[in-house]
Amino acid sequence: MKSLLALILLLVSCDSFAKESPLDVVYKSLDVRRSLPFVVIHSSPLDGNINNRLVMKWEQDGKGNTRSTVISPLSMQGTTSIIDSKYLTTIFPDRKRIIQIPAKNILFRDLELRKELISLNYSLSFTKEIKVASRRTFTIIAKAKEKGILTRRYAYDKSAYHLLRHEVFNPKIKKYELILDTFSADFPPTVTVDTSLGT
Repeated sequence: MKSLLALILLLVSCDSFAKESPLDVVYKSLDVRRSLPFVVIHSSPLDGNINNRLVMKWEQDGKGNTRSTVISPLSMQGTTSIIDSKYLTTIFPDRKRIIQIPAKNILFRDLELRKELISLNYSLSFTKEIKVASRRTFTIIAKAKEKGILTRRYAYDKSAYHLLRHEVFNPKIKKYELILDTFSADFPPTVTVDTSLGT
């Protein structure tokens, strides 16, 4: 009886999973952006140069507090940004300088508008799954409905819906170029974020 119940639950969960559309995944990723606890190491282009990477550790507690710390390049190492409910504070240890701006100016504004723009401007489809940081993903191709906008490929963590990789297709070389990549990712139930201004 127990094995039958387990099989039924498995089939129901699989059916639910199969019905999840690419747009559902993207929307869910936007919805959980501030409520998801995580510790990740991301890399992204530095000053728009895809061959020069900025590597950062990100910590978020899911309660409104986020801390990011630059790992490389060496010239920026230790630069830290802290976001809480009131401020975005950036600490430059080499310069002994702190910059603080109201958090409301930068925190995930107009999510509903973003969702609307995505559905209006892109056609989304699942593609062959890629693993990022040893994690399974929803891998999605976003093709623009209008000419002149580049195709994008996104990889969202399959359990946490966190964006792990973002690539843009370069038609000149006919390859995807990395915009965001992830070296490691952990999504524990709780994360403690140090919001103190000490470095």
